[in-house]
Amino acid sequence: MTEQEMEKVAKESYELLKILNEYKETERLLNEQKRAELQNHVYNIKNEYSIEAAVHNATHPDLPRTVEENGRNCLLFLKNLFVEKAAFLGVDLSKQ
Repeated sequence: MTEQEMEKVAKESYELLKILNEYKETERLLNEQKRAELQNHVYNIKNEYSIEAAVHNATHPDLPRTVEENGRNCLLFLKNLFVEKAAFLGVDLSKQ
């Protein structure tokens, strides 16, 4: 799924828009190599979506060892969360 496709679906839901914005911010911090900010950002996301994050981490056995890996893991988590939440709106993004 492309970022443009995510944006289109996100307009339908504030929650999806929030997840998309978190995704973009994580990606920006990762690309700019702002490690301290990235770590804080990931920590905040983990706290906000604690149950979903616990399930994600339990199903992905290769836990991150560096801040960069943690950021990439967070991107994957947010993308999967976006798809899951979109499904509740009747939008199937799992094939994209």
